[in-house]
Amino acid sequence: MTVRCRSRGLRAGLIGGCLALAALVGCGGGASRPSPAAAAEALTAVVGALPEGLEVLFFEPRGGAAAAWIVRHPYRWRPHEAADHRHATLPVDTFMNLVTATARGTVEPGQPAEQACRYTEWGPEAAADGTRRLVRIYQLVTDRGEVTVLETLPDPANG
Repeated sequence: MTVRCRSRGLRAGLIGGCLALAALVGCGGGASRPSPAAAAEALTAVVGALPEGLEVLFFEPRGGAAAAWIVRHPYRWRPHEAADHRHATLPVDTFMNLVTATARGTVEPGQPAEQACRYTEWGPEAAADGTRRLVRIYQLVTDRGEVTVLETLPDPANG
């Protein structure tokens, strides 16, 4: 009888532990992924009209003004042309690691067609609600088109 109780307790503990782990990692009734239309709408709110042919590969709202997108476009895309921005050149490995980390391995960007990726950062005008955000863009041309990782963060200068 004691052995039987222990095995039930162990079984119940294992089942409970598995359910807790599933809830923790997002299985079951957690929040669902935003639709492609919602992802495009959120990106449009940050950069304005999206060019024809732009494909949203990944979108993750991160709360408040923070979010991340990975997009692909057949040609060079410059969403920051009208903004006061700064540029840097970074190694291709930095870009590839960022794509993997951001999308947790769910996006395959393709083979790099350039020796370095472009990094751009800017702080756009305040939104209608008065919040400002910092925008970071990493871009690399691959054999599948130009892939862009775009992140928005709350503007640290706004406290």
